[in-house]
Amino acid sequence: MKLQYGSAYKNEEGIIFAHPNGSLYTPSGLNYYFNLYIKEIGLPKITLHGLRHTHATLLLKMGVNTKIVSERLDHSTIHMTLDTYSHVLDDMQEEVVQIFSKNLKIL
Repeated sequence: MKLQYGSAYKNEEGIIFAHPNGSLYTPSGLNYYFNLYIKEIGLPKITLHGLRHTHATLLLKMGVNTKIVSERLDHSTIHMTLDTYSHVLDDMQEEVVQIFSKNLKIL
């Protein structure tokens, strides 16, 4: 797109969600097109913020280091991530107890 628009191209930062000429979508415009796409492909309605939360939750459930998840979310501190996703970590604690108990019986 940059070659096509030349000096009129406005996206030097490499933003992913941009108009073809590189100009940025407004938040409401981005939400509008996202909702159209979700509806078109038949997925349940989810907000972009909900998608971000789901992404982080799945990463934590997969065992990705909390520091890495925090960096991906651009949280200012790891504590912010821990506070926001403590419910996921609590669920993981229960899973660890179950796994440990199961393996302890084998020994």
